[in-house]
Amino acid sequence: MLPAVVGRGPVRWVEIHAAIYRAACTLGMGRDRPHRLRLADETLDMFTDYLVSAGLAEPRKHPARGWLACAGLINVQMIVATAAGHWRRELATVPIAPHPR
Repeated sequence: MLPAVVGRGPVRWVEIHAAIYRAACTLGMGRDRPHRLRLADETLDMFTDYLVSAGLAEPRKHPARGWLACAGLINVQMIVATAAGHWRRELATVPIAPHPR
């Protein structure tokens, strides 16, 4: 989805958000637009956490924006995929509480 929303020049934060939102829509995730936007926000927070923990971005107010200014589309796609794999593995180890009846 990212190449479909990226304009000319460096990848912008808003473009990553738009790509995540489009993916949520395409995959039928979320109940409605506000829920899909929250999913995109949470996903970007997780991506930022990954960038900082991997040492790719400095912890500050908007750590990923500085990193994005230096990264090209191919690098962004590669790191997004790596971060997604990291979080899939990380979240797979979290026990899921039973649904209250």
